[in-house]
Amino acid sequence: MGDGLQSAIDGAYAAALDESLWGDWTWQTARMLGGVCGTFHVVDATGRIRHQQIRHEDPSRIERYIADGIARLDPQAAYAASRRQAHVYVDTDHADRDDPATREYFAWQSSNGGLQHYLTVTVPLDGARIFAGLSVHRHVDDGPTTGVSRRRLERLLPDIRRALELSFLHAEKMTSAYWDGLLSQRTEPCLLLGERGHVLRMTAEMEAVFAQGDGLRCLRGRLSGGSGVADAAIG
Repeated sequence: MGDGLQSAIDGAYAAALDESLWGDWTWQTARMLGGVCGTFHVVDATGRIRHQQIRHEDPSRIERYIADGIARLDPQAAYAASRRQAHVYVDTDHADRDDPATREYFAWQSSNGGLQHYLTVTVPLDGARIFAGLSVHRHVDDGPTTGVSRRRLERLLPDIRRALELSFLHAEKMTSAYWDGLLSQRTEPCLLLGERGHVLRMTAEMEAVFAQGDGLRCLRGRLSGGSGVADAAIG
């Protein structure tokens, strides 16, 4: 699959396994689709933006965007939250430029961000409680989104949807499958820690280490490095 589509597909599935990669995927995919700015967004059913990762060729413009609170004027948030199917759209599909807030949004984007038109894919998740996706913003001099770029994103849509579902809905199952399929095959002591340092799972060999009581222990689901004053949680 040419035109960078296969790379975008591979990158989306890699990000599903490692959420820290969504930002880089956003930038690379936005560039492939003719944009100079890309936004990875998560909004809730009310249209409130829950999370954003923005990549622009000029980072200072992102700082200004955040400082000025322009996200509150973005006409995409409410529109995306009103959709019940994964789909691709452009600003000319829905944005009412006669609306004062929308007009202010595009005016700011043009004068401060150097942007004007956007191309977006949005995927409803968790029973349409949240919506996640990618928005590709074009330079103000490049005009509206081309049909070629839109068709490319539409070709990516099925894989983007599956990757987002894996990332947001099945992360726990994927972690368990990774443990069962890889770590359980090891013979050395291993354990799996959560984001806050608590013990999720461990191998039988790791349990034997704790049973020996030679310094490393597991107390109340946390690793401990010793007893007495040294009996403090690790991590």
